[in-house]
Amino acid sequence: MFFPKLRHFCLLFCLFPATSVASAQLETFSVEANSWPDTGLSAIRGVTIGPIESSQHPNRGYGSSASAELLDELKRMGVNWVAITPYGRMWNDRSTEIRMDFEAPYEQNRQAMKDIVAQAHARNIRVMLVPHIWMEAGGERRSIDPGSEARWKQFLESYRRFIVAWAKDAGDWGVDMYAIGQECQTFSGRYGHYWKTLIAQVRDVFPGLLTYSANWYQETIDVLFGIYLM
Repeated sequence: MFFPKLRHFCLLFCLFPATSVASAQLETFSVEANSWPDTGLSAIRGVTIGPIESSQHPNRGYGSSASAELLDELKRMGVNWVAITPYGRMWNDRSTEIRMDFEAPYEQNRQAMKDIVAQAHARNIRVMLVPHIWMEAGGERRSIDPGSEARWKQFLESYRRFIVAWAKDAGDWGVDMYAIGQECQTFSGRYGHYWKTLIAQVRDVFPGLLTYSANWYQETIDVLFGIYLM
């Protein structure tokens, strides 16, 4: 859906349980056919609210009066979850550094994200935070390849800082679900120890549900760390 007046892009997502599960509940969660019904969790009726390029549309992005108006409309439609997407910035898919200053200084972006989380929760809408990577000059998230093991090491350390930083914020703000990655196709099937350690570091700062957003086209069968998210 697109609301021209609000200048927010919204994409429906659904068929996933809604909850702000505490860590004690997570410890008892099992991966079985009836796991979700057995917990008493309700289904999600959700929308992804895409970010706004602040330089092009000032005062229309996350945490603004426009996003509050959008959330009012989504609530009226029966939405009970929203996903929001902070971006990290890479020059291209061969880079090793993820910068945190997408379209605005990092602290300004953090405040905007904090504000929209509060706006959503004030309307009894739960929040999933999904960090994305933006390519400035070419390539895609699913084609990241720094080119050597030494450069991969540099990239993975930068990715760890990116994911853990937003996870800590998500925990501090009471976010209900957190995605540790999105379309990391070239490394979600590699570096098993790295992913296990990363997930443990995220769990140290974020008590809610964890997930990962695989690319539906090819990646889903290769992701090797799903069990650590449970």
